[in-house]
Amino acid sequence: MTGTDAFNNPTFRCESQVKRGGVSILCVSTALILFLRACIYTYTYTLISIISLFYYLIYIRNKKQRDRETLMLLGFGLFPTVVSNEFQETKRSAVYWKQCCLDIVFVKMSCYNICNDLITIHKERVVVMILQDYFKQYLKVARGVTDRTVAHYITGLHTIDTYLEKYKFPIRSVYEVKTVADLDLINDFLKTNPEFVKQNSVGHNMYSVSFKHFYNFACQDEVFFNANIDKMDVVVKKPTVLTTTIQVWKRNQIIIDQALEGANYCCEHNHSHQTFISKSTNKPYMEGHHLIPLMYQDEFDNSIDVYANIVCLCPVCHRLLHHGLAKERTYVAEELYDTRNARLIASGIDLSKNDFLKMVVSL
Repeated sequence: MTGTDAFNNPTFRCESQVKRGGVSILCVSTALILFLRACIYTYTYTLISIISLFYYLIYIRNKKQRDRETLMLLGFGLFPTVVSNEFQETKRSAVYWKQCCLDIVFVKMSCYNICNDLITIHKERVVVMILQDYFKQYLKVARGVTDRTVAHYITGLHTIDTYLEKYKFPIRSVYEVKTVADLDLINDFLKTNPEFVKQNSVGHNMYSVSFKHFYNFACQDEVFFNANIDKMDVVVKKPTVLTTTIQVWKRNQIIIDQALEGANYCCEHNHSHQTFISKSTNKPYMEGHHLIPLMYQDEFDNSIDVYANIVCLCPVCHRLLHHGLAKERTYVAEELYDTRNARLIASGIDLSKNDFLKMVVSL
């Protein structure tokens, strides 16, 4: 069916007569949808959608064949069978309408992504704002700089954050670091990034100086914090709770409790270690520790959540095995391995001392 035949067709002429009513229905329906979206999503999404709608209507109005194309748009959604041949007639029309549809979908998807990005960034900024606020206070108290200089340093760190984000660095903000090692990784990245080095040189080393001050604040200014920690007391905004999902091997608390009973609630590294009396057991407070961490369960054919792999330790010795120096952790771990190796083998866990120490001390 050609374009002329389509409009001479009685059915098509009837549809043409209700074109104006159809356009009105389209506008009213669109407005209703936007209102519902405002309730469900965000006002930003609605505002961008409304602007996109007006832009689209103006675009259609400026076309010479506005009436026919508007009818085809309605037909595309309401009478696909009638207009299908019309779309097949000219390649230009098909390409034009395809592009229009793609533009609308692109705008819709972009609005959705923008809103989600804003929400995500907001959550991250609320969390890291604590460290940023304390850094500002440190600059004022420890360095005696003005508010204007503080603003320059904050801007410098923000620029560094943009590089971390741009190059998908594992740590996306300097305010998210947890250890000195994290800061060292960022520092190495910045020194070896040609784009940052160039911008830092043009900016008279403003960005590297900002990072240096933050490094000193986070790691090196022990003298200031030992004597002036009370000067850092400022009102800080309440942080947002972020929910993360991780997979861990389930521990059997009954087995752990029985292992503590089997050790008579004595520290198996040093029986002389004393603790307080626990209100739940009315016995000396002790903690169960898996010699071979459960994170390595996949490397064993049998369960490692067994009596032989659980030792009774006082809180200090338990923390030492998790957070102590490598030398001290190795000493305690070797002693516990020697006393438990036979029981581990009986439980189907055959592991050499070297492999055991690699698992334990490397954490």
